[in-house]
Amino acid sequence: MVICCIGTPKVKGDSLAPKVGDELIKNNINAFVYGTTQYPITALNYMTFYNHIINCHKNDFVIAIDCALGNKTEIGSIKITKHGICPGKAIGKNLNSIGNIGILGQVGDIKNRPFEELKNASDNLVDNLVCKITSLIISLSDAVYINKKY
Repeated sequence: MVICCIGTPKVKGDSLAPKVGDELIKNNINAFVYGTTQYPITALNYMTFYNHIINCHKNDFVIAIDCALGNKTEIGSIKITKHGICPGKAIGKNLNSIGNIGILGQVGDIKNRPFEELKNASDNLVDNLVCKITSLIISLSDAVYINKKY
């Protein structure tokens, strides 16, 4: 299993996925984890990580994690997509989709200025989402491990 945590620790809302990467490594998850606060996956280096993952992990299940903006009522929720994610879409980036599934933590309102929403996201909100997403992925990795075992 490969976990691709996309975002930068330099922007509060966008720090969600790199913080999840840190927590997964701290919890010794049995997976390849790319994207941490020390070594983030950002728009500048995304294609390097993307190419590495698709070339070196061809048969591995890939979970992509990113923050997202949604309707005001969705802030604080987690969305799971069936076909990975297109990182940076809310702020106008046009990057390749990655992942067999995607996990998106809703950190702000899409109807406001996107970068301002990411910059001004609540630390408490981001930390709560990090905790929930980390727990979810650890549960998924246990299920994937059990399925491979039998």
